[in-house]
Amino acid sequence: MRPTREGRTTPQRAGLVTVGVGVNPDDPIDDPADPTDRASSAENGQAFIPFLPPPSIGATIDLNLDLGTDYDGGGIRPVVTPTNANDGDLTTQAYRASYFNASGTDTWWVEADLGSAHQVDSIVIRGGFGNSGENDPPFVVEHSPDSSTWTTAVGAYTWDGATNPRTATLVLTASQTKRYWRVGQNVTWTGLIFPVKVHTFALNGPQTITPSSVLTVEAPMTIDDNNATYENVLEDSVDAATDNWIWRAILDDAYLIASINARIGFENAGSVTVVVQAGNADDYSDAATIATLTATATGSMTADVLSGSWTPTAVYRYWQLLLTTTPQDLNIYEVSLFDPPEFTGAHGDLTGRDEVDQHPADAVTVSPTVAGASDVQAALEGLEGLIGTGNFEKYNDGGEPLSQDHSTLGATETIDATNGNHQRGTLDQNCTITVAPFDDGSIEVVIYQNGTGGWDITWSGVDFGGGDDQPDQAASSATVYTFLSDDGTIYGFKAGGGSTLVIDDGVTTVDPTETVTFVGSGAATVDVTDGGGGAATVTVTVEEVDTSGDHEHVIDVFNGDASTTAFEISNEPFDPEQVFAFVGGSWTAVTMSGGLNTIATFGSPPGSGTGNVVIQYPAVVA
Repeated sequence: MRPTREGRTTPQRAGLVTVGVGVNPDDPIDDPADPTDRASSAENGQAFIPFLPPPSIGATIDLNLDLGTDYDGGGIRPVVTPTNANDGDLTTQAYRASYFNASGTDTWWVEADLGSAHQVDSIVIRGGFGNSGENDPPFVVEHSPDSSTWTTAVGAYTWDGATNPRTATLVLTASQTKRYWRVGQNVTWTGLIFPVKVHTFALNGPQTITPSSVLTVEAPMTIDDNNATYENVLEDSVDAATDNWIWRAILDDAYLIASINARIGFENAGSVTVVVQAGNADDYSDAATIATLTATATGSMTADVLSGSWTPTAVYRYWQLLLTTTPQDLNIYEVSLFDPPEFTGAHGDLTGRDEVDQHPADAVTVSPTVAGASDVQAALEGLEGLIGTGNFEKYNDGGEPLSQDHSTLGATETIDATNGNHQRGTLDQNCTITVAPFDDGSIEVVIYQNGTGGWDITWSGVDFGGGDDQPDQAASSATVYTFLSDDGTIYGFKAGGGSTLVIDDGVTTVDPTETVTFVGSGAATVDVTDGGGGAATVTVTVEEVDTSGDHEHVIDVFNGDASTTAFEISNEPFDPEQVFAFVGGSWTAVTMSGGLNTIATFGSPPGSGTGNVVIQYPAVVA
């Protein structure tokens, strides 16, 4: 049986970092050729800035009722309760009492202040002069930008109808955008002046809608690893944002962050303060201050660098920057968050763990003692120098060896032992595969043919000793290779391929009591010289060796159901210790039992899936 392709996973690359991060704060831009740079920001989070939408135009409303403040605008006789002219109640009124005018001039005004300039298209006044049926001189409507210089909008207008309250509807020939408006009289009139009643002073125009809260918009150019691009944040948006936040990041998980590097252009020159906060609530309600950054801004939107570092004590997912000095326009060019400099693992391992450099050197006993080590990290690094370096087997959190899936191999591929002790790939064409040098040890590689099959391999960097090095040619077949590194040479073996290992070191020393057996048939010639340079007598025995106990490599595939833990393989394994099981592409330990060791039992049932359980092993040839 052949393994299926479903369910295989690629292991997480060590050192993935958060938004715009590398481990070196002085070099925040990600460089694929630089191993100290981990990844671009797009891999681990999103960035945002505040945005306050500009005012918009809504439906026509009574601007005076909605925005205005009415008061007595001055005159010979005051207007009583002028605020009744815009209270929305037709039963109340602004009132100027009757009187006998001997001077010949009559002046009164009800004035409205809209708070700011607004477009007015029409005016409706409800009220009247005197009593029903009584008329008074015509009134006028005026507007002003400053409540000082007035211009007539409508002049010499009289009420409609004869019964109070009467209505005057005034449509302006041209819309006027002014802040101050007033209705009243400034005429010559001698004799009895009738009372004035103004129930409503409506100034009709389109509503201007000014947003009161900011929107959170994505800001990808602040994390694009490009110092030339930026996101613009306007002063009004900063002023309206909670705590004046100017930049936020949502990471894909809670991470341990140790430093920050930000490039921000400020509109104004001078001292600026930016506070770094982080938390784990999506509304930032638990945001705690991590660091305070200060700088002297160049101004004119020129990018200034603000950076800081700290000793991390907790993991956080939500990060933000607050501008605690006076709000102003900003250009945010780039913001980078960095993991601790000594961290080289996968970020998934960060949650809930302490950094090794937070423990004293005597927290762990290290032997042999490393002189000068001040913490555990330094002790481990010094110990590495004492014992030497090497490519040791890598394990994940579950104690399982790491594996690497090369997927489709293409025309060329490299097998690197540091990426995992178990690797796999699928041929889709003839391929040159290079096995990179590695220290003494071994790795296993499974090569699959695609649905077409028939593809060959040209091997580089590996010695098959003249044996068969080509994969099974059948479509969808699998061939297992073992690569052994010994003293700088990598030897290759194909399961069931009959590879021969030839060792020729020039001089071989054999103890006189040692028996040398040559495997094969026919004659053998051996030249021997004793250590003193004289002749030596050697007896060589050439005998046949029974190879009927050879084995073939078998792969069995099963469907997991989330309940079954024991699976019966199809053949007796040549060596129960060489049975390897994979669930969803990840190596999983099994225990072999039964009379022929054909029952493979998992510690916990594999999850449900088609062909997600793969067991491969060398089988005894029947």
